[in-house]
Parts: sequence; structure tokens; C-alpha cells
Amino acid sequence: MAKYVDPQVSRIKFEAEISQFKSNQGEYIKRGIWLLKDAYPTALVVFAKALNPVAVIFGALIDFTDYDLRPLSVTLVNPFTQVPLKSNELMTHFRRLIPPQGGVPVATAQELLQTHSDNKPFICLPGLREYHEHPAHTGDSWLLHRGLGEGTFHFVVENLYHYGVEGIVGYGMAINIAIIGFQDNPIE
Repeated sequence: MAKYVDPQVSRIKFEAEISQFKSNQGEYIKRGIWLLKDAYPTALVVFAKALNPVAVIFGALIDFTDYDLRPLSVTLVNPFTQVPLKSNELMTHFRRLIPPQGGVPVATAQELLQTHSDNKPFICLPGLREYHEHPAHTGDSWLLHRGLGEGTFHFVVENLYHYGVEGIVGYGMAINIAIIGFQDNPIE
């Protein structure tokens, strides 16, 4: 893909965003938001939940290429290998509640996690590159959101945490009992 912004300009913005994040890094760590790598143009952030035992939920590679003429791009990854996750490999859901409106008396859940035909997930949220470049959102240009706080590194990290981690309350367990084979000669 063609580069739209001089990489030095994006690098300066990357360094400013990462620096601002690091100024509050102690608070982020307590919440389970860990910045593991920041090497322009990407930052690797891992999201965990303080359960017993602690759960590492997912990693996110956040790409600053062409930032901020284009919004940040988020790829959900295995936090250990940095290999992009498929939708069926995620341990969480990214849902937000839409308040009651228009005569509907209850809140409704909106799925923010969407999937391409190749099973690659993306977060469908204004302020993220994947949202603004998706054909369903051609009328919602990034330039309408740019400069309003949406799409900053802080915004992306907070929303990934809020919708992907914050609602997790504990572990669940399921036991699946299945017959795994048969003896060739049953007892006579």
C-alpha cells in the first residue's frame, strides 16, 4: 500500500503517543494493560485480567503507518507469538450496550468484533482504520473524527480494554464426556 505521510512525521506522532502512555504506565500495568514493545511503526499491547490465576486475554499490534492522516490499525494477535488471531481463537467478545432508544425499553448489544471472509477479526469502531476503510462505513470518513480524541493510542487502548477485558468476571468450566473408541471384540 502506498505511503501517504512522511514516515518521520508519523514517527514523531508515534513517539508522542507512546510517551504519553508511558507517563501513566504504572496505572495501566495495574489494570492489566502492558506495553511490551514499541518500535515504530508498531506497538504491542497485551491485555490481561486479574483473575486467579491471572488470564492473558489477547495482544494487539497497533500500527502507526500514515498516522494520523489515516487512523491507527489494530491487529489482534497471540501475545506470545504475535501471530494474528482468527475469530475462533479469541477468548473474549467485544460487545457494547446501546442504551434504550426510540421506544425500545431495553439496551441492546452491538457486536464490535467483526470477521472478514478469511476468519480474520477486526474491531468495528470509529477511530480505527479497519472501521473507516470498511465498505459499510464509506460515509463516515476518518477526517470527520480526526482531532476529536478518537483514534489516539490512548483511545484505542482504552476501548480495547473496555470492550474486550473489563466485562470478564471469572472463569467458567465445561466438561465434555464422549466415547472415544470401541473394543473390536465385545465381551461374549
